[in-house]
Amino acid sequence: MTNALATTEAIEELRERLVASDLSLDLPGTEEARRERTELIDQIDDYLLPRLRRLDAPLLAVLGGLPLGVLLHMTSPVGLNPRPTLYRVVGVIVDVVRSVPFVVLLVVLAAFTRVLIGTSIGSTAVIVPLTIGAVPFFARLTQNALREVNFTVVEAAVTTGSSRLRIVWTVLLGEARAALVGAVGVTAVALIGYAAMAGVIGGGGLGATAIQDGYQGYDDRILYSSVVVLGGLAFAMQLTTDAVAKIVDRRRSASA
Repeated sequence: MTNALATTEAIEELRERLVASDLSLDLPGTEEARRERTELIDQIDDYLLPRLRRLDAPLLAVLGGLPLGVLLHMTSPVGLNPRPTLYRVVGVIVDVVRSVPFVVLLVVLAAFTRVLIGTSIGSTAVIVPLTIGAVPFFARLTQNALREVNFTVVEAAVTTGSSRLRIVWTVLLGEARAALVGAVGVTAVALIGYAAMAGVIGGGGLGATAIQDGYQGYDDRILYSSVVVLGGLAFAMQLTTDAVAKIVDRRRSASA
């Protein structure tokens, strides 16, 4: 009898603890706790997802700028397949887009962005002008990197009967990979600045925080903190790409 009473008291005590902590699935407090957890997850998603989406811009810039840069190099007077007319036309288009200030590019592409994704405001919409502005920028950096490849190495590949595709993939891109990694770093740092400018027209992010909450809200702490964070991001990105470039640099590996 005493053991049964002790067991009953233990069960009642356990139930009271479950009620207090909302761990029981059939208790009234569970639904409210679940709703609070859902709201917290939604808030985390609203904060992280717009920032993660902006990682698409450097990736798209590389995917679009790399073949464009290879095309510029191949059709240039020092390329394997000189095409003066095509080179001039593509070069003019690249230089015109590069010469447009990014804030102006945001406004000019607003209608195109609205047609493409349904809105011209927000962190998702800003990916369109970011990509269009970064592709020609990275293309020129790619062309400059390929131009620095030793021409004797290219000639040796040509004399062995290698195809142009193999020469581009193995020789040009292989020899210039350290410079290309550096170009990715320069482009990523430029995109950090571009993304901050996008805050002027509702692009969100640290740029919007610095302008709206810091400058317009007369809060110097937010303004200068945003500047420090942006500078830290740019420094970390450049430091990372410099380290990767040293690792993949064939010339350093050969001399070691």
